[in-house]
Amino acid sequence: MNLTPLTLKEIYKILGWSLKSIKCNDEDLGKFFNLIESGEKNSTILRSILKLDNKTVEITSGLKERIEKIFQQIHCYLDGSILDIGGGDGKIAEKIASAGFSIEITDIILQYKGHLKFFKCKFNHIPAPDFFYNTVLLLNVLHHSKNPLALINEAVRITKKRIIVIESIAENEIEHKITAFLDWFDNRVLVPNKIPLPFN
Repeated sequence: MNLTPLTLKEIYKILGWSLKSIKCNDEDLGKFFNLIESGEKNSTILRSILKLDNKTVEITSGLKERIEKIFQQIHCYLDGSILDIGGGDGKIAEKIASAGFSIEITDIILQYKGHLKFFKCKFNHIPAPDFFYNTVLLLNVLHHSKNPLALINEAVRITKKRIIVIESIAENEIEHKITAFLDWFDNRVLVPNKIPLPFN
């Protein structure tokens, strides 16, 4: 992934909440941003500079605000049995469950370690009967699929009432590069995982 079109100022701005809780000194942050601006994309090196390997990166206040915002946007549309496709660490699902809703999580990799029901799925196949869930969530997950339309069709198959979609929309090449960079940073540097990043 080519990161060079991003300026240092843009990088500081878009990383915002992600770096607030990482207690790094100015020298380390300077090295990090210099490497990013030069086009460095080795997540192991970048994690080492930020000394993330010896830290547990906890959910930041900014991310908590994001979860709350998403919940406020969708809660009035939630109904009956709910499936969160690509639910990741389950933070949004847990917020929904705490409001009294019945929700399950599915993803292609196991990140979730909480008490809600979780089951693994394949890229575009959800192991559930037709019209099984009242509500299906696709929250910032379509950009992780190499075939988003196939995933949408699968959501349609298992839903009997409503599908709720939230997705980042890039209206030009610069916005696409920024969105792709944020996705890469969050899933490869900040909290490394094996979620596919097709940057579509």
